[in-house]
Amino acid sequence: MAESESNTRFSAIWALALEEYRSDTNKDPTSTPLEADSPDALLAVIDEKQRTFKHYRSKGEKIRRVLKPILELVLLFSEAAGEGTALTFLPSKAIFVAIRVLLGAAKNVTAKYDAIIDVFEEMGNFLDRLRVYMQQDVTAPMRKIFVEILSQMLRTFGIFTKFMKRNRLTHYFRGLVGMDDVKGELEKLRGLSNQEIQMATTVTLVNTTEIVNKLRDEFETKIRAWLSPPDPSTNHNTASHIRQSGTGEWFVGGDDFQNWTQDPNSFIWIRGIPGNGKTVLCSKAIDTLQHRYHGDASVAVAYFYFDFNDHAKMLFRAAINSLITQLVAQCHGTIPITVKNIYTRCYNGTQQPSYDDLTMVLKEMAACFDRTFIVLDALDECAGLERTSLLQFLSQMKDWGLASLRTLVTSRSVLEIEDAIASQVDWRLDLQTEARFVNQDIQMYLDSLLSRDFSLRKWGAEEKAMISETLLERACGMFQWIRCQLDTLRMCVSYADLEAALVGLPKTLDATYERILQNIPEDHQPRVHTILQFLCFSASPMTLQEIAEVVTIEEDSLTVARYEPRRRLRSPEDVLTLCGSLVSLSSKTVTRGMFGWSTSPVDPAHSSFGKILRPSHFSVQEFLISQRIQAGKAWNYGINAGLAHRSMGLTCIAYLLRFDGPDGSDTNRMTHRDSEVALSPYASWHWMEHFQAGGAEACIPLRKLALELLHHPRCEQFLNWIRVKDPDPRPNDMTQFSSERDTEETPNPLYYSALYGWVEISRHLLGQGADIGAKGSTLGNALQAASYGGHEGVVNILLDRGLDVNVCGGDYGNALQAASHKGHEPVVSVLLTRGAHVNAQGGYFGNALQAAAAGGHESIVRLLLGRGASVDSQEGCFGNVLQAAAFAGSTVIVRLLLERGMDVNMFGGDFGTALYAASCCGHKETVQLLIERGADVNAEGGDNCRYALHAAALRGHIDVVQLLLEGGADVDAEDPGGNGTALGAARYIGDEEIVQLLIANGA
Repeated sequence: MAESESNTRFSAIWALALEEYRSDTNKDPTSTPLEADSPDALLAVIDEKQRTFKHYRSKGEKIRRVLKPILELVLLFSEAAGEGTALTFLPSKAIFVAIRVLLGAAKNVTAKYDAIIDVFEEMGNFLDRLRVYMQQDVTAPMRKIFVEILSQMLRTFGIFTKFMKRNRLTHYFRGLVGMDDVKGELEKLRGLSNQEIQMATTVTLVNTTEIVNKLRDEFETKIRAWLSPPDPSTNHNTASHIRQSGTGEWFVGGDDFQNWTQDPNSFIWIRGIPGNGKTVLCSKAIDTLQHRYHGDASVAVAYFYFDFNDHAKMLFRAAINSLITQLVAQCHGTIPITVKNIYTRCYNGTQQPSYDDLTMVLKEMAACFDRTFIVLDALDECAGLERTSLLQFLSQMKDWGLASLRTLVTSRSVLEIEDAIASQVDWRLDLQTEARFVNQDIQMYLDSLLSRDFSLRKWGAEEKAMISETLLERACGMFQWIRCQLDTLRMCVSYADLEAALVGLPKTLDATYERILQNIPEDHQPRVHTILQFLCFSASPMTLQEIAEVVTIEEDSLTVARYEPRRRLRSPEDVLTLCGSLVSLSSKTVTRGMFGWSTSPVDPAHSSFGKILRPSHFSVQEFLISQRIQAGKAWNYGINAGLAHRSMGLTCIAYLLRFDGPDGSDTNRMTHRDSEVALSPYASWHWMEHFQAGGAEACIPLRKLALELLHHPRCEQFLNWIRVKDPDPRPNDMTQFSSERDTEETPNPLYYSALYGWVEISRHLLGQGADIGAKGSTLGNALQAASYGGHEGVVNILLDRGLDVNVCGGDYGNALQAASHKGHEPVVSVLLTRGAHVNAQGGYFGNALQAAAAGGHESIVRLLLGRGASVDSQEGCFGNVLQAAAFAGSTVIVRLLLERGMDVNMFGGDFGTALYAASCCGHKETVQLLIERGADVNAEGGDNCRYALHAAALRGHIDVVQLLLEGGADVDAEDPGGNGTALGAARYIGDEEIVQLLIANGA
């Protein structure tokens, strides 16, 4: 049908409806004035006209509640019906007039108001389903249906108004005889709505899928940004790349692996000695699972590689975050509401979830699939308390009893791991007992190596057989041992050389590493030692270019470090030549930006640029930092952590001191992708960490060099460092990277020295005339910075030099508030003893007492109260100390304050009441205590809701919702701000458990 014909037909349908309405009511809705163009405006007009009627006042709230959705739908239908057409009518206005006329016909008769409510509810029940179809493209046939729906609504209101005026209503609509005409019109309306739904189904099947996929993708992006997990695919790709075709087939084709994939809640552990090929075998298992179940939406595969080369990948939390993110990405159905609730509870991802929340989310995600495979490599490379948490979690995961779950882990034979997971394991694969299969893999590796290696492939068949047999026999199942012999074998140019080399192969990995180090030319030893120090103790993974630059710093006999460009290697790739098989390059290219790592494309001209350099195996670092190396011939390569950090600190500071260009010219250069300045971002970010770990001020050479960087606020090197990476604790606009930032915008060096607690440097700077009262950045001044960091020594120096203990400024307002919030009780005591005003006002929290309560520091709260802190102050973001304590969930502090006579319903602050704050944050015990002490559960609060029940429901805190309901919360209370009821809030976030709880309680 042509567009003009469609418009003519639509107009005819509407014209007929208008004529029938005029006949029934003697009213012309198109000519009747109505100053209302929105649902709220019309409701206001109706209220104005009806408010003098007693029965309307009793029924008005319910009428408004059922009428408003109808009015909203009328607007939507009217817009859709007129889209792209030349309609000369305004359906929404006509129907708005008809509704006002209908209500006017009720004439304060209770039964008529009840009938109106019943009709609107009936109408809303089937029309509300059409909302979802308003979000898709409206076709001409669908517009026709919308016109017919609007027309039928007008007819229904016309007939209904006629019955009203004849006073034929004497009882509720649903039980009334004689209303067949009205009921018939409603049935016609219902039929039209069903017709529209059927017509939209074809389009909706496609559109809904697209919408759901889009929403899921958006949520996946939010989860990834929220949890920020490290990327395990870099490890996986590296392991898969070095794996030869056919390697590990004996494992994935064996009974243990097959049974593991089939058996519910099963657990398999692969263990072996260092260099045994566990990681490569793990990558084979992952690839097999991904290939086998590719395209099967009922199966998920999530993995994580613990990695000693990357601190972020040694953390238990990082592993859980990564697993969750991967499972969310593979979830093609509805993401569990628990996941969304916890995301919402953490203020839409602005706060990190607790350990319990993370495990709950992982459990829910694992249960989403018929089979969920979790693969964890190198448990032994997760160390210390992180490993303890990991092992506890593995036991907990097994105890979930999820039929869908299958877990595979690899590790060395470590007693702690053995003790923790032995009872959980269903299959245990010991690679030493499976030597014949491991040797098969090694043989394939050797065959490939001897056929493709540029040097080794030149040998004849007899020599290759000799190489293969000797290496296989001597390797004892260790791939790493074989890799480390290759440099020696590549140097052989005669049969005699080869034979001698094979006879003299070291027996162990330790002996292998020792020989590699001994063979490094003497002139290169200092360079290699420096490189290895950085590889073992860098604060974050380092690229090949960054590592190459560390050798440009030279220490003289007096341990004075200076930048010497003549020491630069001719190419960063020379690092690989110097270190040989002790190091390896990652397969992924990254860029260190001002805000962390990011992936970047590979420059074809510099294929290694941006690739991470690391020890080739965990055992390399273990050997270098062990006592074993001290007793051998390579003792001079032994690495002590403290000495390494001292040397690395000197290197970083000396590197920064080279950038002395004025006006920000060097600042821009420091951030460029240039191998000749490659170390500058790392040095800017991490020199202080190495300075601290290297003995800081106790090391005189290190302290002297640091003072060169910090000696004057106008020092160009100092300014260039701050422009690249300001270490202020909470960066704001002033602390972001800017090559134009000048001395007026930059705190003086004393501020940073105080922030990090450097006593001697602070004393030296003051002795050189540093401005003790200079304005700082986020923390206002040096005293507040030292107090924030808990550095009692620096605090005393500053006060001894005459700085006012009550000096104001910064986010916290004063030093006492900063120390109180961060929980530094000794500093709080010093400040109070030195005259700090305990009730001083200002700053984010208003006063020190509120700051301590917000931090949950009970002992400091008691200390402040003992020194006269007032509980009646109503300053700061929380308005009062009770609300601050409730927000923190510190039930102990809340009880203490109530025992001191605080009004449990004191109003003020961002949350209004303490109960609202605790409910909003989901602090069940605190909510319970407040209710027991008389908190008004229906008091109006703040935030973006009005009542505690709404706030708890909106954030998914079902336990708090239960407590509030038991305490008498009004389940049907509506937020005057337009956020509806608690039931609406629960439905908004999709929390079905809270929805059912509220309905069970009368909602």
